[in-house]
Parts: sequence; C-alpha cells; structure tokens
Amino acid sequence: MYSHTYPTTGMDETIQRLILMRLRADQLMTIRFGGATSLRTIALMLHRQQAVKELALGDVGLYDDILDGCYVPPIFYETIQSQIATLEVGDIMRGAASTVLNIIHLSSSTLKRLRLGNPSHEPPSRFPPWKAEATDFYNGKDEDFLTFSTIPLPVLEQLHIVHDHQFSSLGGILAELIRGCTKLTHIKLSGCTMAYKLVSSLVRAGADRIESLQICQCREANSFQYKLESLFNPNSGPPEAPCSSLWYNLPQMGSLHTLQLTSHGDPDDDQPFTCSFANRRKIKRMWVGCQNLGRDPTKCPATRALFNPSTLGGAVVFSENNWPLLEELVIPHPGDLICDLLAFPSMKVTRLLEWRTICNPRQKRAGNPQRQDIDIVAEVEDLLKNYYDSPDRKPLPPRLLVVEKSRCYNYCTRDTTLIPCYLAVKVDRNLIELDSEDGSNGFTPTVRPVDKDRAFNICRKLGCSTFLLGAGPPSPERFWEDAYAFTKKLC
Repeated sequence: MYSHTYPTTGMDETIQRLILMRLRADQLMTIRFGGATSLRTIALMLHRQQAVKELALGDVGLYDDILDGCYVPPIFYETIQSQIATLEVGDIMRGAASTVLNIIHLSSSTLKRLRLGNPSHEPPSRFPPWKAEATDFYNGKDEDFLTFSTIPLPVLEQLHIVHDHQFSSLGGILAELIRGCTKLTHIKLSGCTMAYKLVSSLVRAGADRIESLQICQCREANSFQYKLESLFNPNSGPPEAPCSSLWYNLPQMGSLHTLQLTSHGDPDDDQPFTCSFANRRKIKRMWVGCQNLGRDPTKCPATRALFNPSTLGGAVVFSENNWPLLEELVIPHPGDLICDLLAFPSMKVTRLLEWRTICNPRQKRAGNPQRQDIDIVAEVEDLLKNYYDSPDRKPLPPRLLVVEKSRCYNYCTRDTTLIPCYLAVKVDRNLIELDSEDGSNGFTPTVRPVDKDRAFNICRKLGCSTFLLGAGPPSPERFWEDAYAFTKKLC
C-alpha cells in the first residue's frame, strides 16, 4: 500500500493540484489533507485517485470557493468509482456539505468507518455556524443539489461525530438520509446535537447490531423533541420505566454491551438519563457521569437513579437483577456506596474518576497538619469491613479497583505520575465463621496496591478488557485504534 500526506497549511492550492496531476492515476491508497481542502482539490483527487481506501479531508471548503462560485455538479459523480473504506471529515463550510454527502453516497458500498467533525478543534471553529435540513439538499433550489434522498450504508461498522457546533444540524440530516446500516457496531457521538434522534433513527433503519455506544457532552435540539413511542422498536414492547425527558432516551439494542453516557450540558440540568438504561440487562461495560466530575453521583441527573431505589421504583438501580452482566464500570466516587459496586456479583473492574475521601480516624497523620495525603488502601479496607459487618454478605472474588489521581495528594503509593492507583481487592470468609472481636463478621477484606503490569495480568486472568487501566481519561473503547493496541502498550 502506498500512502501520501498533503499538508495544506501554508501550501498554495494550485501547488496541491499540480502535485495531484503529477501522480499516476490511481496511485495512492491513503490520502490525508491537513488544514482546509478546497472543492477544486477534492474534485481533482476524486477524479485522479479512485483507488483510495483511506481519505482524511480535514476541513472542507475555502472562502475562495464561495467568492468564485465554485461547486461540484451532480453529474461529476456519475463518472467516479469510489473504493473509500475510511472517511474522516473536519468542519464543513456552508456550500460544501453537499460535496461531503455525495462522497458518502459515492462510497456507500465500501465505507466501513466514518468520522465527521474535527476532534482537535475547540469552538469557535474555522467556519461560522450554520444549520440546514435534509430537504435543502435535494429540493433543486441550489445548483449543487443532491440527486438522492437516502444513503444506504450496508457495510458501515463505525460512526463518529464530534463537535458539530459549527454544522449543528448534521446529526439530524444524517438521521434523515442514512439507511440499512446492518453491520454498524460502534457509534461515538461527542459534543454534538441530535445524538439520541440519530441513534434511534439508525436502529429503526436497520442498525440492529450496535455493540458499543458513546454519547458524550451531547444535547438534543428542542426542535427535534419527539414522542417516546417513536424511540422504541415497535417489536420490543413498551419502555421499562416512565421518563419525563422523552427525547433523552435510547431504543432497545439487543447487541449493546458497551455504553458511555456523560453529561449533555449544564451539570445542574434536570434532564435525567435514567430511561437511557433500557438495555441494562445486556450491558457489560459502562462509563456514566456528569460534566462536573466532582459532583456526587447520587445527586447527578445522569447517575442518581443508579443508586437511589426510590427513583423510577428502583427499575435501574444497581442490583444483580437489573445489571446481571455488568463487568466494567467507570463512575464518579459514590461515597460509601463504593462497596455496593465492588460487591456486585459480575463486576471485574471498577474505575473511579476521582477519589473523595471519607472522614476516618485512621487517615489522621501526625506532624504537619497541612498534609492531605490519603491512604486509599486503608480507607477501602475500612469501608469493606463496615460493609461486611452486615449479615447475609458473600465472599468477594478478586477484582480491580482503579482510582483516578486527579489531585497530586490523591495517591496510593509515592508515585506522583498520572498513572492511576491500581488496587487488587478481595474478601475471604474466615475459616472459623464466628463473629470476630473487630466486627468483621467472619470475613477478611484484602486491599493490595499493584503496579500497572500486575494490574494487566489480573485483568487478563479475570477475562476483562484493559481499556480502563490506562493513564488519563478512561474510555471503554479505543475508537480509532486496533483492538489490541492498548494491550501491546501494557505488555
């Protein structure tokens, strides 16, 4: 495979096109443009390099395109035979969106991975914000109108939309156009609008194999609030619990095993995610939390129903019946309820986004009163001892607790790097099951700090993934990386 990268920053568009003309036709398999790419360059690339499998366009459109009245006529695409399997697009200028949609349509039979939006951009973007509706592109009003009203994507496996503040109706337009995504397994929507509408539309259009869904910092637009019954597959029956926030809801997805839901806006926003847990009995990996990581998850709208049995009648509260397959969990520190999570029957790895110390006399240190060192090991042991003081407890098989060190004094060892604390946790039943003098009620908790390599070995023996063991913000899925990339780094 031959690949070439075209850095556009500081390079005249004319020189770019001259380079494309000097290359042999269909010579390149991979093309990556940096900065912004003009419609002229895109059209030349599509015409000359029809063997491209991976294409990254950067931001699409230049102001010169608008000044010169440049557009790509629909008849141009009739001569193109695209083989694009991976397409990445950054911000999209008004007037260039139809070109992007045409490329997606042109590649519909081969496109496996699609990313829209530039993850490296923070608002404001290169282009001013704008909105549109799907009908605007095929009503014949503009010269660059679409000749199709649907985009079938039968082999699409991964869809990623990120930071669509500039083209804020992109998700809604895709929801109107995309059809037949029968092989779609991974969806990641971050910092975008129309997230729930898009997911529901994809499911209704045939995407019944979704395995991993990440919705991060997204908000639905008020103009797309719609009824609850349209969100659920007609064959799946009614929702499992009532919910006032009808447009913050997810359809039934029988194959879903990885779910990430983080706050869709103001951390004090009252819209709950509770009805988004309709697939909880199939979930194995979950990351849920609010925009403010330090907020108590028992009060956060995104997580409160998971800990409060009185919310929704306990329909989604953490319990063996509600979450029978849950193995890996990322969540803000829930206080003393951490033991309930650790004792969850199927749990293998629990990662806390930050540690909130609980007042305990064992953590008072002599000497400098200003020191705030926290002995996480001792604290977890004390919490488990108190938890196992209650009757009807069961031994706890080995599992991992990973603690994010968000502050320099939050550590379990003297290591001050960003690598989190790894704790191997288990609770054994005493040989003589009599109430002991220290109130342990016949159980002995063991909490042991381990290094990264040991944590990886434990994770491998438990049969869980290693995605939650890395430094920095954890993620249930490394979306654009090979499934074994992180494993290789740990070895």
